[in-house]
Amino acid sequence: MSKHTPGPWSTKQILNRHYEISAGGYWIGRARGLENARLIAAAPLLLEALKALLEETEGCMCSSEGQARSAIAAAEGKS
Repeated sequence: MSKHTPGPWSTKQILNRHYEISAGGYWIGRARGLENARLIAAAPLLLEALKALLEETEGCMCSSEGQARSAIAAAEGKS
């Protein structure tokens, strides 16, 4: 299990085109642009979805399986 701040993560505009990302009252970071903020805020959900997808497709020899494993390793600081 990752040791990131549990979700849900949310975004809040703080300046023109600058957003703050937080979770449960904890500051996660800032991003320039709503698209970047949304992507960062979705990170915990994306990580869990990717892990679940790999479990469901284990052994199928999918061409993107290596990429998925690499992405999970990077998110968990194991790469």
